[in-house]
Amino acid sequence: MLLTHYNKTIFSSILSLSAGKLFQLMSKFILSITIARVLGPSQFGFWSMIELINKYSPLLTLGVSSGVKRELPYWKGKNDTVNQYLTEMSGYVSLLFSLILFSIFGILSFYIIDDGFAKYAIMATFIAGGIAQLYMYIYSIYLAKKKFNTAAKIISIEGGLILLITITLVYKYGFYGLLFGNIFVPLSICIFILYKYEILKNLKFDCKIFRRILSIGIPLLLVGLGYVFLLTVNRLIIPIYLSVEHVGYFSFAMLFLTLFSPLIGSIGEILYTYMNEHVGHHERVDNMDYISIYPGLFMALIIPCIIIPIMLLIPWGINAFFPNYVESIPSAQLVLILVTVTAGGGVNILSSFMKQNLMIVFLFISIIINIYLCTFFLKNGYKLEWTVFALIIGSVFYKISNTIASLLIMEKSYKTYFLVAATFIYSIGISFITYYNFDIAIKYAFITISIPYAVFFCTIFMIFIKRKVLFDFKN
Repeated sequence: MLLTHYNKTIFSSILSLSAGKLFQLMSKFILSITIARVLGPSQFGFWSMIELINKYSPLLTLGVSSGVKRELPYWKGKNDTVNQYLTEMSGYVSLLFSLILFSIFGILSFYIIDDGFAKYAIMATFIAGGIAQLYMYIYSIYLAKKKFNTAAKIISIEGGLILLITITLVYKYGFYGLLFGNIFVPLSICIFILYKYEILKNLKFDCKIFRRILSIGIPLLLVGLGYVFLLTVNRLIIPIYLSVEHVGYFSFAMLFLTLFSPLIGSIGEILYTYMNEHVGHHERVDNMDYISIYPGLFMALIIPCIIIPIMLLIPWGINAFFPNYVESIPSAQLVLILVTVTAGGGVNILSSFMKQNLMIVFLFISIIINIYLCTFFLKNGYKLEWTVFALIIGSVFYKISNTIASLLIMEKSYKTYFLVAATFIYSIGISFITYYNFDIAIKYAFITISIPYAVFFCTIFMIFIKRKVLFDFKN
């Protein structure tokens, strides 16, 4: 059969969560472009640097969310309901304590910093960061329990509140409205869920379980923050050689990664839950192709169908609606290629099999590559878009390293390596060709857009004819 019952369950979960994620991300994208439009390049660049507090806020949680997200499906795979419950409740206690720490840091920053504008921004961002971490923990719990419909409703409510409240506040009060909205939206959702399910009445804490969560969560935290650093370190390098205004241009271009990568990443969130449950039940890599390899091959085929039309429309869209950000056009187009790198193709089962140390090593090398190339390009007078190219090179190394290590653990044949590599190269290659031959691509836009769709539908047709789930490759 083309789809087993298990495959159908995963497929329906992906549809449900992706719909919620799409609405949430569209809301955040509209908020971001509203901020960019209202604040202008200079203040938007300042906000992009202040926002780094949110990006690195998981540091104060010690990776509890990551650890619990891995452990809950693992214990479910072992049918251990006691450890499931203790893991979830211990995580809640830790996150509530972290929220107090965030508030203390925010208050201290208010009294330490002299600049009136900056002190309010940093204090509010610290408090918002703590609340956001609690909100993300609640969201992660529903993912880990495979309650994907509930998780989709939570992020949909967040998207609705952003559209109704935060964007209104930004238009009316500018920067201060943004700060208040960033606190109000996640706080209202957290209060509702904690009150409705009486979570605070049922809190329990187990030291042994918590130590296990930290032993798993801290390495995962380092991986997550390392990846955030890979994507954000260029914001710190750009003002050294250019200006804060150029940080605004770069951050505007990166909005396209913020929009598309998490949307596609929602598929990974679902598959990660199933992988951890599989590992907990079987403790081996047998029969994991349907969640570890096939989705990557599928995404590598479909992403160019999404990316290439948008790449062709970007110059028109920015010129028409965001004339202050015209300088971002080449960078924004390259960011779409970065989306194909981060979300399309490849295989990664390392975190499910507790190989985070390998991921940390790969990330460290990727970060060094990115920093070196970014500094080299700017120091030698290259344009802003070359900083995105540096990021692409670093990300390609990270993706390839994880894929090779995962396939080695799974002991796959050379045929598997070839298929994974071919789809990955195709996805990135066709996007690069469109970018570097942009005038020709625009002139023959219909043909340019038709090619990835033709490749995708021809592949699906071949699969249907052979009645196989993607590629039936065996060791």
